[in-house]
Amino acid sequence: MPAVCQQIDQSVMLDESVHNASDAFAAMRSNACDIINIKLQKSAGVSGAEQINAVAEAAGIPCMVGCMAETRIGIAAAAHFVAAHQNVQYADLDSFLLFDEPAWLRGGFTADAGKYQLSDKPGLGIECDL
Repeated sequence: MPAVCQQIDQSVMLDESVHNASDAFAAMRSNACDIINIKLQKSAGVSGAEQINAVAEAAGIPCMVGCMAETRIGIAAAAHFVAAHQNVQYADLDSFLLFDEPAWLRGGFTADAGKYQLSDKPGLGIECDL
């Protein structure tokens, strides 16, 4: 990837290559990317994502937060992570749209025309009426 990154005029994003801070550090050392896509599900959750973002930020590399097959609960966590980190400049948090959500699960955020509004309720703002 370093050779590709240096040969083209487009930004190169590592998507499936960074699962932890060590991967991020190796990518930074070899100049393998211009941006890192962090997936909370693949990076041991919020704490792992925090470590990846810290390495990238220290190297001046912006991040994106993406998703895989998260429900509303996982997307709420990812959206909070995005909102809390200035170095995270992009987000692709749409997997919850692929699922029929149960009537008892709601909250966390609202989404309208690609813009997310986080809940002001405690924690992730998720409500479960079981």
